[in-house]
Amino acid sequence: MVKLKELIILMTIASQTGLGDKKLLKFKNNGFTDLVVAIHPDVPENEQIIDSIKNMMTDASAALFTATKRRAYFKDVTILVPNNWKNKDYTPASKENFKSADIRIAPSHPSSGHTPYCWKETPCGSPGSYIHLTPEYLLNSAISERYGPKGKLVVHEWGHCRWGVFDEYTTGDPNDKPFYLNSKGQAEATRCSLGIQGQGYRRISERWVPCTTDESTLLPEPKCKFIPDKTQPSNVKTSLMFAQFIDGVTTFCHDDPSDPINNHNKNAPNRQNRQCNGRSTWAVIMDTRDFRGDTINKPNFAIRSTVPNFHVKKPQMERVVLVMDTSGSMNENGKLEDLRRAARLFIKSSANEGTFVGLVTFDSSASVLKQLTEVQNGDNSRDSLVRLLPSFASGVTAIGQGILAGVQVLSHNGQSPEGGYVIVLTDGEENVEPFVDSVKPDVMSKGVILQAIFFGLVNVNSDSSLQQLSSETGGDWYYASDAINSGSELNNIFASLAQSNDGGIPTGSIQISSESFEIFPDVRQTGKVAIDGSVGLQTTFTFSWLYIEPKIDLKSPSSNCVYSNVVVEGETCSINNIHQNDSSFKIITFTIPGIAEFGVWEYNITGKFQDVVTISVTSAPSKANIYPITVEPELTLTNVSGNQAAVVVARVFQNLRPVLGATVKATITRPIGEETSITLLDNGAGSDVNSMDGVYSRYFSNFNAQGRYFVKVNVQKGGDEPVGTVGFIGGSDINTGFISDDGTFVPNVNSIDIEPVDLSGATIVGTLQRTASTGGLAYTGQVVFRDIFPPNKITDLGVTQVDLNDASSGITLKFTAPGDDYDSGNASWYEIKYTFNDSSLLLSEFANQTSVQNVLITEGNLNNPKPAMQMESFTFTISTFPDNAASVQVALAVRAYDEENNPSEISNIAFITFFIEPPPPVNPTTAPNLPFGDKFWYFIGGLIGGVVLITILVILGCLFCRN
Repeated sequence: MVKLKELIILMTIASQTGLGDKKLLKFKNNGFTDLVVAIHPDVPENEQIIDSIKNMMTDASAALFTATKRRAYFKDVTILVPNNWKNKDYTPASKENFKSADIRIAPSHPSSGHTPYCWKETPCGSPGSYIHLTPEYLLNSAISERYGPKGKLVVHEWGHCRWGVFDEYTTGDPNDKPFYLNSKGQAEATRCSLGIQGQGYRRISERWVPCTTDESTLLPEPKCKFIPDKTQPSNVKTSLMFAQFIDGVTTFCHDDPSDPINNHNKNAPNRQNRQCNGRSTWAVIMDTRDFRGDTINKPNFAIRSTVPNFHVKKPQMERVVLVMDTSGSMNENGKLEDLRRAARLFIKSSANEGTFVGLVTFDSSASVLKQLTEVQNGDNSRDSLVRLLPSFASGVTAIGQGILAGVQVLSHNGQSPEGGYVIVLTDGEENVEPFVDSVKPDVMSKGVILQAIFFGLVNVNSDSSLQQLSSETGGDWYYASDAINSGSELNNIFASLAQSNDGGIPTGSIQISSESFEIFPDVRQTGKVAIDGSVGLQTTFTFSWLYIEPKIDLKSPSSNCVYSNVVVEGETCSINNIHQNDSSFKIITFTIPGIAEFGVWEYNITGKFQDVVTISVTSAPSKANIYPITVEPELTLTNVSGNQAAVVVARVFQNLRPVLGATVKATITRPIGEETSITLLDNGAGSDVNSMDGVYSRYFSNFNAQGRYFVKVNVQKGGDEPVGTVGFIGGSDINTGFISDDGTFVPNVNSIDIEPVDLSGATIVGTLQRTASTGGLAYTGQVVFRDIFPPNKITDLGVTQVDLNDASSGITLKFTAPGDDYDSGNASWYEIKYTFNDSSLLLSEFANQTSVQNVLITEGNLNNPKPAMQMESFTFTISTFPDNAASVQVALAVRAYDEENNPSEISNIAFITFFIEPPPPVNPTTAPNLPFGDKFWYFIGGLIGGVVLITILVILGCLFCRN
């Protein structure tokens, strides 16, 4: 909750970023270009995979053109093979890499097997990260035929990953329901459109049998599945987000009144309705940036071929040039020493083996210290670069010259600079020509990716051209303060920049921990760092100081060994002298022999003088074939100037397996130097879209000053804590089988025995600890003295009737409580509205719908919300119903308000068929297996019509005989 005495910012505009903006993909004149399909390095070399990708994307392009009604197709596709494919010469890649690819070909996900999926952790209308396909899906028809034609499957997942729509079938989301009661109180299968015909079946051992009705719910029994008919009505064309494997389904559910059989089913309890407020997939797609309300990329009847142009490429080795500011201001506050130590750590530990590193400095002019040099483990390549790091600073600030020198290093000896990285670190505004804006055309034309680090530059207007250039080249910008934490902040930034983009096991070390703190004379400072079983090789504890070397003791988890930089009588370590003192950097490193003991290590630091110490711990994977646990933090907003909050996201994984139940905290350093922290959650509420998927997130709105902010994420989890069960991954629906024309169920033989999946989270051996930083966060809004941030939107509203046979028992609503400011603090009160009419009125005319008053509530209190992220439950009665109705459909929604009466967005709409009179009794053992959809009524009408026709013919025959 924001208090009046705190400075609160008035925001007006916010620019959204994210992984989608790092992609090369473009869409213009109805064609997608620069689409990247990347193959993971763990996939064995096989040319058939390339051929299969080409065939699949050719079919997908035609299917997309049909699905969008001639609005979109795949015009240009790049297939990126991994570096370890050696049997053929491929065109060198430029900016393409596995991490930013649109479609990934990779080994199966442990929680979804070979089921294709789009990794999507964003809200409705926002793109997902990537489509995941396995090589087995591409090469084994028995697997791919579970999901229908490959082209339509890609379009289904493209709907998620490009346009941000959701599945219209029942997924693993606990809020999804396979069946529901329609407005007539009849069971209806969750699907879109309602024109799709089918029946309910369930599997018993090796047999599939018709479902019966559960008398307590009036719905088909648990584990009943909707099975579509093989032959659908010829005019049923939707929806690809429900069942892409049905032959006649070719497009998306819409709201066109002239085509009612393909209209969106807004009552279905599925993710599309819940996440998109009941909007059709087509409506969401048309509102994206690709079509802008159908004002651009309109149907194109001049396109004659949708076959893509294909390019097969192979990544170059990563090339990085450090461009370092050595102007006179870098002598202030120990900034030059912090830069030297962070760059040393990057070169010595973080840079992956095989990376080419170059060095450039700039002050009044630029100087090349070293051309690109390949760093290897086990030789002196890393040390030779470290020895060249600058140790003297003077002059003014020629950033433009430094950038040009970095580009020249990438171009040395006629090499193409395209796809190379130039990392620029500066602490001051440029004051020597050429300026950044002048060199921008050259940088853009060369295809270089620029990363910018602003060291102590709080003012967002300082070097704003450099910040903009980093974004436009596909890079990021970072901020480190020049306060006490500057050393650890730079270490965090360089560790983030060193992360590999090829998707494979890192060949450099990853950062475990980095922090800075003050020490005082003769006062022992104690700290702890955890090493888990996924790392352990080349484990290095690096300690640095500003003035005088302190005494440092390092104790192993079993406490039977103490390493020290000071000889102590009675040391028990078998190898005592493992530390190296580099006085030129004011650094001591302890490199643990072999594989470091997993568990919690303890260090004790004692100095004779007041000083600032920075500790950084790095470690490499414990084995060559083991993926380390990593954390990848990100901000959804990096430039904020409107009344929005940034969302801090942290992905915690061991390769594809999520780490569940971890404690994840984000610490934010504000422009004036003070810190604040928030706990990120993986609960599927607030800013978190999917529960228990290894993606933790939380809103951050507590800005208290204009300027740049530093954000780091800390992750911890004990090995004795439960591994957890994956809550939701998603994936294309499987074609279980069809109902044949004679009414019998015909199973899909390829879907009978699906490979088992493992829904458990990553296992922690020892204790997990990780630290990583996001890109920079800038705020430019005005300062006001009031609460302007609303509670977050409720996205998991659910509703049930307490007792179907007793209307007076009422309705129960459940949802996750929002906060005062988004998902922090307590909201002040709730407003619950309902309607018996058009549910869209809850969105367009919320204030005019019927309110639930406290006097009708038997459980809960509208004026006493629970703290954010706790479960709320309200039970209430409805006093007035439509006349002469035995049952009625009720649509409900909730809005939360804070103490300033700032309203949240309206929640997702929840539906219920409420029985005013008890429903007719059902015998569950003899309940008929009624078909779902209009076909049943066609059958009944035909039967009655047939009887009438036969009767007329008999009468006419009798009259004829009589005559």
